[in-house]
Amino acid sequence: MSAPPKELIRFLQRFDPAIRELALDARELVLRVMEPPNESVLDVYVLAMNYGFSERMKDQVVYIGVYTKHINLGFNWGARMEDPEGVLQGAGKQMRHISIQSPADLGSPVIRDYLLRAVPEGAVRSKTLKTKIYPSRRTPAPGDFKRKGGKMADNKTKPTELSVSAFIDGLPEPRRADAKALVKLMQSASGENPKMWGPSIVGFGSYHYKYESGREGDMPVVAFSPRKAAIVLYGLRAGSDAELAKLGKHTTGKGCVYVKKLADIDQQALKALAVAAVRAPARS
Repeated sequence: MSAPPKELIRFLQRFDPAIRELALDARELVLRVMEPPNESVLDVYVLAMNYGFSERMKDQVVYIGVYTKHINLGFNWGARMEDPEGVLQGAGKQMRHISIQSPADLGSPVIRDYLLRAVPEGAVRSKTLKTKIYPSRRTPAPGDFKRKGGKMADNKTKPTELSVSAFIDGLPEPRRADAKALVKLMQSASGENPKMWGPSIVGFGSYHYKYESGREGDMPVVAFSPRKAAIVLYGLRAGSDAELAKLGKHTTGKGCVYVKKLADIDQQALKALAVAAVRAPARS
């Protein structure tokens, strides 16, 4: 994964820390899913990161537009794309975009699916990225984008003192029953008691991570979040594709596994994946 250029970090200085991190996470997702060989960064009216499969501007297919309160994940030929989820916004003849306001929005499996759809047929992917930075017309004076102590903006997903039982009891059925079953399964697999991470993630154990960008923090080893659209399972990607295939009906996203309901999957296979995640080498 290509680390963000220093110029891009400098361009992001004028935005709040949460938006900076969201933009960098979006960039990381685009590079991981699409593997485009070319990136260009323009900071004029909007800070935009553009991605394509040649150096020509007309061959760019995806862009990330950074705004004060959100980012847009844009599709240069979005008007031609099928939109079964009804998430594409815009009314022009060519471009469409999806508004991203939080890490939860970015973590949706729909985002990964639409990025894959945007890859042109026959496109040559590459793990080597060539970046072109255009001179900015509106960059603030150079300063330190880091917080006191030299650390990047903090990860907002942290363990809290919120009650796991109260959180689960407040869920509607059948999410409540599934959440109770997942607590029992993951507690058995990990040997750890459940703990709330942020407002809606139930985690077990913890590990420390550090990205190439310098951002670092702690995350649960295995966890789940019972959202309205799906149950999100974290940490299970340590398993092999063959092990994931045994799980049953699911989709995958950026480090996550999504299931509609617990009845759709093999719970023994789920427990095996959770055990494998706990036994996996320490992450960094």
